[in-house]
Amino acid sequence: GDGKKEAGEKLRGGCRELLRQIVGDEKMAELKQMKDQDS
Repeated sequence: GDGKKEAGEKLRGGCRELLRQIVGDEKMAELKQMKDQDS
């Protein structure tokens, strides 16, 4: 029982970490585009 719950929490944490990386990359690309448009 407990092991399954712990694994689920770890999985959720990993998904959140992955999402943060993906969103971070997209945000960086957006900022880069805006900078390029300014100049």
